[in-house]
Amino acid sequence: VAPASAIENPRPQDVLSGRGNYINKHPGNEYFRSLVRQYKVAYVATHKNDKPLFSRIIFDSIRSLNPPGRFLRQDEKTKVWYDIGERKALDKTRQALREGAPELVQILNTGDDVARDSVAQSRAHRVEQGFIPRQPA
Repeated sequence: VAPASAIENPRPQDVLSGRGNYINKHPGNEYFRSLVRQYKVAYVATHKNDKPLFSRIIFDSIRSLNPPGRFLRQDEKTKVWYDIGERKALDKTRQALREGAPELVQILNTGDDVARDSVAQSRAHRVEQGFIPRQPA
């Protein structure tokens, strides 16, 4: 009998850790990557102190699905899935946000008006939603 924390079958909302086609094509992983893409430019352009907000937004978005999404890893021996917990899930999310960041910084620094406008719009949205404070006038 598997322990209570063991998960036999991941749900479509779950984000799976690992490699390969099964992991990449899993609906929860595809949704996770779409959230990372949605926030990456703003993450890269944001001050270091505000960066943790982005991993929290993505983590909370996954957890707030119905049913709630979980961040899972499969035990290689038993083939049973386990929730990796909040800290590791946030680490995974931060890593995903950092991937490709140096190249993105170069693009943002080339004077690309479209990229700069995207950052400004994203920041305005985060202020409006209360994720970051308004700057004094």
